[in-house]
Amino acid sequence: MESQEHARILHEVRRLLSHLPCDEKNIVLDRLREIDSIPLSAFKNQLPGLEAIVKYLREESGKSVAEIASILKRRPSTIYATYRQARKRMVGRLVVSGRDIIPLSIFQDRSYSILESLVHFLHCNEGLSMKKLTEKLRTGYSTNRTVYRRYMLKAKKQFRNEKSGLPKKED
Repeated sequence: MESQEHARILHEVRRLLSHLPCDEKNIVLDRLREIDSIPLSAFKNQLPGLEAIVKYLREESGKSVAEIASILKRRPSTIYATYRQARKRMVGRLVVSGRDIIPLSIFQDRSYSILESLVHFLHCNEGLSMKKLTEKLRTGYSTNRTVYRRYMLKAKKQFRNEKSGLPKKED
């Protein structure tokens, strides 16, 4: 039932977008991408991944702790503690710039760390090389390679478990 509703909404959005000039269509699409997303530059600050995400969503997007918890599929107490720690580590605002946007949905699977999810997304979905990742994230080349390898090993293990019918480990 839900997928039928999504299909209907998607069809209506496409119909509405078809009536817009190309430049206005691109503006609308850019705004849609910004919903539940975070700029890549937010990860260049001195904060660990989850703290950067929570601080950005709380201060720059104005989302509540409950909203952030729902988006990231984490407990509100975890989000609150993370935000408190982020404020201690970084008193000012996050420095965000650039047009590279990361969807927050990639961080919902708790099987993978924030960095593993980010590196995998940028390498596989955006086609960035490990060298380019090093520049964009300000992390070491070997760190990115190791994190990506860990992601792939976990994904392979998860696939084997699903194929064999073993239940997925819950948090």
